[in-house]
Amino acid sequence: REVRVRKPILRAAPEPGATARQRAAVEAAEAMTAEQSLQLVQRLFEDVEASSSWRAEDVLYFLREDLDGVSATTATTATGTATSLRAALHDQVIQTLDAPDPNGDFGKIVCVLRWLGAPLVPHLVAWLHLRRPLTPNLRRKVELMRRLSDSARVRLAAKSALADKGDITVARVEELSKLRAALLRDATAAAFDRALLKRRDQVTEKLQSWQSSAATAVVSYAVKRALKR
Repeated sequence: REVRVRKPILRAAPEPGATARQRAAVEAAEAMTAEQSLQLVQRLFEDVEASSSWRAEDVLYFLREDLDGVSATTATTATGTATSLRAALHDQVIQTLDAPDPNGDFGKIVCVLRWLGAPLVPHLVAWLHLRRPLTPNLRRKVELMRRLSDSARVRLAAKSALADKGDITVARVEELSKLRAALLRDATAAAFDRALLKRRDQVTEKLQSWQSSAATAVVSYAVKRALKR
């Protein structure tokens, strides 16, 4: 409940002992199992959906402020590892990217993307491929990712997404085929991350949907080859 305060915990409650209590709370949260973390995140964002004054990006940003730099056991960006709690936020970040943003307030999410670091990169790359061609709601977000992301993979995927006209070509099929293989490698390296395997399934479904809509026999053949890999 503390994360709903509109300032980080330390600045909102600077009484003696606040630093030690926050460190203990953060280390306990980051020591949770994957299932416990998923349940916590689910309950937290269910409360956000029921609130008229809170947005998901606000809560993600406050979590980032309160957790960042407190636990000495986590070095997400540098090592490419993630605690269960941070990993449990990946799906919520993707949902937030998809949500309408009438105010154009994307700065908080950019900070969250950097905080979650390398473990989030495969999810972002898959999202950028799966959302092509981009809707007007997504173009500004993707443009900021192209300019500001710390990951070369994300910047390249964002650049390709911005240039996509929606044509189904052999080159596009090959991109998704490579993405499908990369997601399997990433999921395996992350102890068969269920979220990454789900994104791989989404890529497979997209390729399958192109089998009947391919404009030429060459593209149709490329899709069949991609699905066999």
